[in-house]
Amino acid sequence: SLQVNPRNTALIINLAHYHAMLDERAEALDLVRRALEIAPRDAFVQFRAAVALNRVGDTEQALAWLEKARAAGFSITVIRDTPDLSNLWGFARFQNLLRGQ
Repeated sequence: SLQVNPRNTALIINLAHYHAMLDERAEALDLVRRALEIAPRDAFVQFRAAVALNRVGDTEQALAWLEKARAAGFSITVIRDTPDLSNLWGFARFQNLLRGQ
């Protein structure tokens, strides 16, 4: 699919999450960077980037991209209900995000 459309950000960011799940940090980070370069204002890409970043342990960047995704209109409900973000519940910054602050 990437050979047909190398700018398919949905596929790129989903691949980033896949590599993050496999603990392939370098590959995941490269794909996150690539997707965000193509679509830096896309709320879905921002959200999925946050999930991948969180999976590889980059909490600060994950929270930053979650804030950007929310500001771009991404659903608080989806953010709240995403299991891959459950480790963030203890962070005040995450709680503020969920409250819309």
